[in-house]
Amino acid sequence: MPQETHLFGLFLINLHDFDPAVIKQALTIQQQGRPSIGKLAIRSRLLTLQEVMHTLALQADHNDFFGRLAVKSGVLSQKNKQLLLDMQRKQQPKLGEILVEMGVITPAQRDQLLTEYLQLMAPGTVQDEDL
Repeated sequence: MPQETHLFGLFLINLHDFDPAVIKQALTIQQQGRPSIGKLAIRSRLLTLQEVMHTLALQADHNDFFGRLAVKSGVLSQKNKQLLLDMQRKQQPKLGEILVEMGVITPAQRDQLLTEYLQLMAPGTVQDEDL
């Protein structure tokens, strides 16, 4: 899962006393809604169906990430792997939206929490002496 999603989840748990089980459930929903790298690669014409199937076979044997194996096997460049990962991140459901759909928070609460989180994460917000 993307790092920023984990950080937002930790923010909600640690600073706003959200139930860790609820955040875990929302993260699972998010992961299930994330498009696969193989599908994105085919749609964007970065890989053929045959290349995707070959990489999936490698994945079954090596238990590694699809993108990493596609790069190692030479069918995908590192640059295109990063492009696909960025596409995947942008197309996955957002954690705040999932929590709204679950009825855990309202849209207004989501907006307030996101604003607070982004302010906290802004460069220069945490001082060296705070670490």
